[in-house]
Amino acid sequence: MPIKKGNKLVELREDVVNGLARIYESGIRDASNFTTFVNDLLLDVMKRERFLSEYKAFSHLTYGGGRAGRLFIKDTQR
Repeated sequence: MPIKKGNKLVELREDVVNGLARIYESGIRDASNFTTFVNDLLLDVMKRERFLSEYKAFSHLTYGGGRAGRLFIKDTQR
C-alpha cells in the first residue's frame, strides 16, 4: 500500500492492533475509519502527556471527591 505524502509507516504488534480494533468496533469513540481512530487516539495521548509534563510539579495533588459545590483535593506531600 503506498504511503501518502507527509505520512509515516509505523509497525505495531499484533496484540496492540487487535486491542485497538476491539475498541474501534465497540464504538466508544466516534471515528470514520480505523486509521482516523488510531490517529485521534494518539493525538489525545500526546496532549495528555504534554499537559502532565507541564503540571508535573503538582503531581502530588489528586482528586479527592466533591460534594455540595465543593471540591476536595488530596495532597500527598503534606
